[in-house]
Amino acid sequence: MCSYRSFSFGWVLLLASTGASVWANLGWGQTLTSLANMGFGKVEFSAATLDGNITMGPNGVITYSPNSSGPGLGTAGQVRIDGTTGLVVDIKCTNAMTLARVGGGTVGLTNLRLSVGTPQPFATALACRPNLGQNVTSLVISANAAQNILYFGGRLATNGVAVQNGIYQTSNPGGLPATLRVVYQ
Repeated sequence: MCSYRSFSFGWVLLLASTGASVWANLGWGQTLTSLANMGFGKVEFSAATLDGNITMGPNGVITYSPNSSGPGLGTAGQVRIDGTTGLVVDIKCTNAMTLARVGGGTVGLTNLRLSVGTPQPFATALACRPNLGQNVTSLVISANAAQNILYFGGRLATNGVAVQNGIYQTSNPGGLPATLRVVYQ
């Protein structure tokens, strides 16, 4: 018998961080726990319209567009799957979210990527899907909790976008989170 739980997740991605947590009781003693919110930190830009995208891998390393800059290291989103050792779970996630600023304005986060157990660069991380129809990967729950952590990164779709100063996050009006689904087999 398979069972799954879904929950939406989203993080502050520009100019601030949030203390919001994600937790879900999945039955059979299985839980998903948010360990860290994804954060790009403060992004500086030298033009009203950004040229190119800003990318952060699940390892937290940030690559900036030509007219933006920042600390170079952000906070990868982290979710731990706790459960019965040896249990197999399928992992599914949607690949996009919308970050909104209070007072108006949005920035898309596309190409959401994840790595399991070890933070990886954007280029080698697993790509989330446009919908929840396909697995991204499977995981055998380990007794070593560190091996059960999912690390998330993504690309701020800022090419040609006029960005205003402010805090952009999925929880603001107009924001849309991504969805993570863990299917227990």
